[in-house]
Amino acid sequence: MIAELLSGLPSFLIYFVSGVLLLGIFTFLYIHVTPHQELKLIRKGNTAVAVGFAGALLGYTLPLASAITHSVSYTDMLLWGGVGLVVQVLVLGVARLLVPDLF
Repeated sequence: MIAELLSGLPSFLIYFVSGVLLLGIFTFLYIHVTPHQELKLIRKGNTAVAVGFAGALLGYTLPLASAITHSVSYTDMLLWGGVGLVVQVLVLGVARLLVPDLF
């Protein structure tokens, strides 16, 4: 019984660690694409920046969760997780072009 419960643990760990790594890559890119220093501003207590940063993380986490849930293979999950990452960063770039005073 316990062996059956634990049989999916390796797959879970692989997908979980991959999801965390993809989220880390997105966070790194987002911090370096935006013109201001989010982490420094958040440490100083800037609530607006914290909310915006949390929204960006959620904006990527939701498509990543969907990619993990609906993928047919590990490679498929990595591909769609990468597509979600690229789309999220591109949307940020388009928003900066359309609204120059955004940042």
